[in-house]
Amino acid sequence: MSLIRELQELYTEGGLRRIGVGIFDHAWWNVFRPTIRATIPGPSIFLHSKLRHRLNVFNDDWDMLVLLDCCRPDALESVRNEYDFISDIDSQWSAGAASAEWMINTFDQDFADEISNTAYLTSNPNAAEIFMNEMQNGSWNTQQSNQRLIRYTDSAPVSSGDFFQFEYISDIVENIGPSPYPSPRSLTDLAIKTDRNESPPRLIVHYMPPHKPFIAVNNDGSIKLADEPLPS
Repeated sequence: MSLIRELQELYTEGGLRRIGVGIFDHAWWNVFRPTIRATIPGPSIFLHSKLRHRLNVFNDDWDMLVLLDCCRPDALESVRNEYDFISDIDSQWSAGAASAEWMINTFDQDFADEISNTAYLTSNPNAAEIFMNEMQNGSWNTQQSNQRLIRYTDSAPVSSGDFFQFEYISDIVENIGPSPYPSPRSLTDLAIKTDRNESPPRLIVHYMPPHKPFIAVNNDGSIKLADEPLPS
């Protein structure tokens, strides 16, 4: 559709005000938002790395840890009354502002003993890149990984063999539409099986949702994926 035709349709819908809103929407999604997303991570990672009181989960006492990737405390609070097992909701500074940074800072050699007693089950692809592509001689073994991950650390975290059990699942059981991520049910089933059969002293279950692509169930029961949250 030509620009003139789009402007004509916007004007028909709501006059000059609608054209203004349309231009702003176009600028936001195609210019401002991509620019912000491209420029913020670097300074954010640097500033976050300087925080002194970041939480490492291995300093706490727990048997099973469930991670919901990108789940905000206020979002969890909004559904709190729907689940009996959600009680107190608190927030602390994380060991990382992004998945890769969190993994590198959490699964550190300083916690090797605790990690050796931990089963880590995840559908987050960063885990495969970090723990299955090991760092050697101060560099990750692929140029892409080295460029992306070296900003978080210049020393190697643990590798997949250092865990009590490490499993990254991607293309097993039932995947969601065109997404490379397995369904949450697949990871839940693996966690139940691992706990029953292997009895790890500690178990971490790291779900990719609610990280995008966002999962929605249509009225007919089919699954829909979206890069932006859908209205409820």
